[in-house]
Amino acid sequence: MLLELLWVMVFFDVADISTNLFLDLAQVFNVSSKVHLFQNDEWAAAVYVGYSSQTAKTLSGTQIVTNTYSALQPGGVVSYYILPEFTGHSGLTFTSRSPPLAKADIQPKDGFVQGTFANQEFTYGFAHSFALSVGASYDFTYDIWGAGATVHLGGLQIGAHYFFNVGIDSFLPILGFG
Repeated sequence: MLLELLWVMVFFDVADISTNLFLDLAQVFNVSSKVHLFQNDEWAAAVYVGYSSQTAKTLSGTQIVTNTYSALQPGGVVSYYILPEFTGHSGLTFTSRSPPLAKADIQPKDGFVQGTFANQEFTYGFAHSFALSVGASYDFTYDIWGAGATVHLGGLQIGAHYFFNVGIDSFLPILGFG
């Protein structure tokens, strides 16, 4: 997801490796890598892949069962110039989960269980090292809407993402740096 708590290590100025520290603390192991493909004054593009492993409670008949699920999440993002100091960012992430986890099996819906999703974000730069991003996401697999905002102060990002129609883990704090 574009809006997430990140630990970032930059190498060669074209790639990032990150993990969502908040999810790690919630025992959702995750790691992702992004490679920048193209950038000019009008737009930029990048591709990424993420991996996560987590336990989730599912409904099996009349019993609640806890299983471990792994997910591979490739995706891409395009950023584009709209107005001076104002940019848009559109992304799409595909999720392949093993073993498969059907929407009907998750009771209640969990904001930390992500399927294939799209996100749209807009960023306004007030100054060279001060910006505000707001955005929304939609998970096609689990029918989950989300929205969030992040303040960027130099390399520090502080904000939150909220998932509207979930039963647990609806709030994801954002505290990133890089």
